[in-house]
Amino acid sequence: MKKPLIQSLERALDIVEIIRDASEAMRSADVARMSGLRVATANNILRTLYQRGYLTQDESSRYLLGPECFKLYGASADRFTELKRIVSVPVQELAAATGDTTFFGCEYYGSLYCVSISQGGGQLVVSPQQSWLDQLHCTASGKIIIAEHGLDWYAGLCRRTPPQALTEHTIVTVEAMAAEVEQIREKGYALSVGECAEEIAAVGIAVRDRSGAFVGALGQTFPAFYLENGRIDVEGRVEQMRRCARGIADEL
Repeated sequence: MKKPLIQSLERALDIVEIIRDASEAMRSADVARMSGLRVATANNILRTLYQRGYLTQDESSRYLLGPECFKLYGASADRFTELKRIVSVPVQELAAATGDTTFFGCEYYGSLYCVSISQGGGQLVVSPQQSWLDQLHCTASGKIIIAEHGLDWYAGLCRRTPPQALTEHTIVTVEAMAAEVEQIREKGYALSVGECAEEIAAVGIAVRDRSGAFVGALGQTFPAFYLENGRIDVEGRVEQMRRCARGIADEL
C-alpha cells in the first residue's frame, strides 16, 4: 500500500506547475479555478510561495515563477555547464544542416535532462523547459539511455514511477522495452514513432567520449510522415548524427 501524500504540499506543487505552464502571468482567481481549490485556499498557498520567493508578481499583481525556482533549476544545471558549452555548437550545426530539431540529453537521477536543444534550422533554444524529464520510455534519446543503463536499472525506475502512455504507441512495460533495447543494440540507434506525441518521430544515438564511456544521447525529431515518404533515410541520417557525435567526442 502506498503511503498517503501530504495534501497541502501537493496543492502547492500543483499551483507551481500551473503557473510554470501558463503562457502569461496568472491572476489568483484563475489559479484557484485551474487547481480546483477555493479562492481563499489558493490565496493562502500563493502568498506563502510568494513570501518564500518561489513566486513573484508583475505590476498587475499577477503571479509568475519566482527567483527561488530558477535557483533550483540552476543548481541542477550547473553540473552540465561544461558539457553544454561543448555540445551546443554541434547541436546547432546539425539542426541547421538537416532542418530538424536536434536534442542532446543526459540521464539525471532517472530522468531525461535536456543539456542543449536547437530547433530545425539551427535556432538554439537558450532556456528550454525540461518537459522531457519523465519521457525516458517514449523518446529516442531516452531509449538510448535505457539501453546503456540496462533493463534492471529501468525496471527499478518503473517500480518507483510507472511510465505513462502518452499515445497508443507508447511502450509502458519492461517486457516491451526489452525487445526495443535488443533492437537498439543490434542497429546502434533508437527510433521512436508516435510514442511521445502523435505524428512525431525521432531517432537517437549514443555519444561517447574518446575512452568509449557513455556521455549522453543525441536525438533528432521530425514529422513521422518524413519516414513514410522517404524524405528521411534513417541510415543516412544516423551516419550524419554519428559524425556530429564524433565531433563532440573530440572535444570531451
